[in-house]
Amino acid sequence: MVTGQTAEGVTLATYVNGKIESTTIPRGEYEKMDTSSVSLMPEKMLDGLSDTEIQNLFAYLTRDR
Repeated sequence: MVTGQTAEGVTLATYVNGKIESTTIPRGEYEKMDTSSVSLMPEKMLDGLSDTEIQNLFAYLTRDR
């Protein structure tokens, strides 16, 4: 997942061995970058949750850290 972009490069976050790692790829070392048309969230993940549980989940995911 892209977590940042500068004139020098693009920073990606990956999940490896139970932790998040950051990698910066310098501009010029990749041909192009496209957005995905699908969500990273698995399909039907929210189906078993109530409206309140979904609201709580999104509040948690979007909180300031």
